[in-house]
Amino acid sequence: KKTDLAHVKETDAAQLEAIARKLFREMAVRMRRRMKSSTKKGRINLRRTIRHSISYGGEPIELYRKSQKPKKQRLIVLLDVSGSMDKYSFYLLRFICALKEQFRQLEAFLFSTQLLRVTKALQLNRIDQILQTVSDQAEHWSGGTRIGTCLGKFNERYGKLLLNGSPIVLILSDGLDTGTPEELQKELKYIKGKARKLIWLNPLKGMKGYAPIAKGMSAALPAIDEFRSAHNLESLLELENILQDA
Repeated sequence: KKTDLAHVKETDAAQLEAIARKLFREMAVRMRRRMKSSTKKGRINLRRTIRHSISYGGEPIELYRKSQKPKKQRLIVLLDVSGSMDKYSFYLLRFICALKEQFRQLEAFLFSTQLLRVTKALQLNRIDQILQTVSDQAEHWSGGTRIGTCLGKFNERYGKLLLNGSPIVLILSDGLDTGTPEELQKELKYIKGKARKLIWLNPLKGMKGYAPIAKGMSAALPAIDEFRSAHNLESLLELENILQDA
């Protein structure tokens, strides 16, 4: 759980994948249970409790509450699949798959120098197909990560449709942007204004001595609600609490 995903040997990859799948599945179960238990909280519905207790001689055997079942949130995920994120992308895709059942709607995008919507493939659990698509387009995406430009394309093409209703937006990237800081700030400011919460997970943040001084990451910080690491399974599982409380 504590091993940096970038340091996993090829011979250990299958074992780690099996562990990741198990842990993410357990996380999904916990999130469902927490959502279910929240329906047992709230103010007591006194009238309904008294009416129901009549059949028990007036003894309030069961308390009824006024709280309603919490409504599932919408989640938009943008995953950086550039060369510097290569060691992490596969596990982050697995993680996103584990999240999709916990949200009313999950929209997923990959980006590097271009933006690619993969929501449908993710819903069908076709991770291998997604990875093959990334591999096929790798040659076209080799010009360095253009985070601001890709977020701009997202805002232009999908922002009006997907950012309505205050969704949670999750960006997974190392923040190594080859574009201008001003462009990244502008696009993130737009997303921030529409989102319920903007979360950024950065694998580099888990490294000893890391500081977000790269121009892209530094420019992004003012708009971010939660800035966390994503370098190992343990750090990914910590996102459970952030999403649950969003």
